[in-house]
Amino acid sequence: QGKNEIELECPDPTEIEIECIVRVAAQRLSSSAKIAVDIKTDRALESLHVGEEVEVTMTVTPSEWLDYVMISSPVPAGCEVIRGSGAGDFARFEGRFEEALFYVRALKEPMTFKYRMRSLFAGRFTIREASAAVMYDETLGGRGRPTQAVVKP
Repeated sequence: QGKNEIELECPDPTEIEIECIVRVAAQRLSSSAKIAVDIKTDRALESLHVGEEVEVTMTVTPSEWLDYVMISSPVPAGCEVIRGSGAGDFARFEGRFEEALFYVRALKEPMTFKYRMRSLFAGRFTIREASAAVMYDETLGGRGRPTQAVVKP
C-alpha cells in the first residue's frame, strides 16, 4: 500500500533506457487456509528392490485460492529423485537429494504432480510427510502422513 517512487538524476544529458518489472504479492488469506496433500505410488513401498523405479503422484487440494505455493515430497533415505522427472502444471521442479520440490504460482483447485524415484540401498526407511504451504507464510498449508519403505537387495 502507499506510494512508491523512483527518482533518477543524470549529471549530463545522457539517454537512459529503463526496464522495470513490478510484482506484488498482496494476498489476503483467512488464517484457516489449508492444503490437503495426498500421495500415491505405482507400486507398494513396502516391497521394493534395489534399482527399481517408482512413480509418485501427489494431489494437492487447497481450501481457497493460494498464490506462490511450495510442495515438498520427501523420499526415503535409500532412494533418489530421478532428475527431470517432474510432471504437472508447475513453475519449477527441483529433484533434490532428499526430496522433490514443486513451485506453483497459483493453486486454486486440486492439482496433480508426478515424479519418479529410484531405490538405491537396501533397508527399512521412514519417509517424512509430504507438505504444501504458501511460500511467504508456511503456517498456511498442510501435511500428509509419514510412511515406511522397505528396499530389498
